[in-house]
Amino acid sequence: LLHLNRPANATGCVVMVCDAAGKPLGIPIQLSKNWHCREMGEYVRAFTMLPSPPGSKLYTITIVYSFYGKLPSASHANLSLIGYHGDSANGRWEQLAIGSFGETFCMDVEFCYAKKNIITDIRGLMIRKGKTGPMWRWTNGGWGGDWLNAADGNHRKLYSNEMKVAYVSQGPCLTEVQYSGYYGQHRWVQLYNTVRTLRTDDFARTFVDLRYTFQRRLLFKDTYIPDGTCFFRMGESSWEGLHVPSIAYGNRRGLIKEYKTPTGLKPNTLAASRILLSGPGPWWVAYNTMKFITSNNTSTKGEGWKAFIIRKYHVRTVNDGQRYSNPSISLYVRQVFDDGGANLDVLVTPPSGVNEFNTGDVANIDLEWMVLPFHVNDYYGPNREFRTHLLENSRSWKTVLNEVQKNNYKVDVIGAKVKNQYPLIFAAVRKDEIRFSISSGAGAVPVRFDGLTSVNYTLHQVVPATEDGAEEQLKCDPHENVHQTHYDASCCTYSIAFNLPMDGKEKN
Repeated sequence: LLHLNRPANATGCVVMVCDAAGKPLGIPIQLSKNWHCREMGEYVRAFTMLPSPPGSKLYTITIVYSFYGKLPSASHANLSLIGYHGDSANGRWEQLAIGSFGETFCMDVEFCYAKKNIITDIRGLMIRKGKTGPMWRWTNGGWGGDWLNAADGNHRKLYSNEMKVAYVSQGPCLTEVQYSGYYGQHRWVQLYNTVRTLRTDDFARTFVDLRYTFQRRLLFKDTYIPDGTCFFRMGESSWEGLHVPSIAYGNRRGLIKEYKTPTGLKPNTLAASRILLSGPGPWWVAYNTMKFITSNNTSTKGEGWKAFIIRKYHVRTVNDGQRYSNPSISLYVRQVFDDGGANLDVLVTPPSGVNEFNTGDVANIDLEWMVLPFHVNDYYGPNREFRTHLLENSRSWKTVLNEVQKNNYKVDVIGAKVKNQYPLIFAAVRKDEIRFSISSGAGAVPVRFDGLTSVNYTLHQVVPATEDGAEEQLKCDPHENVHQTHYDASCCTYSIAFNLPMDGKEKN
């Protein structure tokens, strides 16, 4: 469809096929890009198959960069590694961005370059270094993480294998990319994972839904593999020199504990093993006191701190018929510094006592990865409510709790069923009209409607009838009607996604 040399900015580029009036048509596009190879130059390539009915048809190609409407756009694409570090790398990078001023989340799902971990570059949204720091730049957010970390019967790490990637939606409102494959040459574990990011103006979020089905008996003891067996890991790298004085963790009600990192720890050991996160979910973990000790006073790169939320945790073991719905975490000592401080990874693990999995066992875990500004002056975005919150809660775990509570909203809907709570995804039941309300929200809540019969749907805010006789009105905000469309050829229906700015609103 398009080969674009020297695009305005390939970092967060999204290409859409629209009608003559600019309405997205949902025609799938495969996007590939590269900025690593000097000989080839920076480019964006968009591939598609255009319908060609009899007669003439006029299409519009829309290229989205930093903003889509009033909000920074969401994107997820294949980033080629050709030319990276003088051709020492090959293959592809899974590269996500909010806006076009830096990556926010990257993955190496086939271990083309990272070799040890799937989650690689992590960066923040609209973060600068203090009030006078430069804006619209790449940032640091705490590098690295992983999906499943397990080993075969000879203690050898199981790597992803036979990976297939489906770019269901590459943006610009709500991305969705699905990964399927196995761990290990002999298919020890089947995986089916989904990754999404959203269009918003407060902070970077990446949603990772993990689905593991165990195909063979697999030992899952803490020390069966040197850096700890786990379903998911936040943290992986030592090159940033990340100092972690404490880690806070809690549930929907609040703080469970603030773990103070002791001195005297040894690298490549567990500081804590399988801590049960009690109480009602969602559960959360915050690195709000972390510090990049490799930073220096002359560096102008903005820095953010990382956190994650466990929105769903379901582990089922077939042999004993047990089901586990509260997660556990372990703390792995990545490195120890001369002053006695340490860098810690957080591992999402099975409960204490579950040391093996057998054929038919499953683990389903939905997570949200966040990168947040340390101080209010580090944030230069336009979201006033988020700015006010930062002013009152500098580098505080309360920012993570705020996200947990506000986006754990109540949903009422007529004409559809709720498929996913956050991001909010509906399955349409009625063809003519769907009505819904959500009780709260933080940021620009992504809302997607699946199973629609055409692209000709618009979003309206309902103004209720009043007691003095004023009739119900439907208010159409052109800024909230900025949307994306995806066509599902398997069922001949459409999905349309919007983003609802919910900050400062009690109900919508």
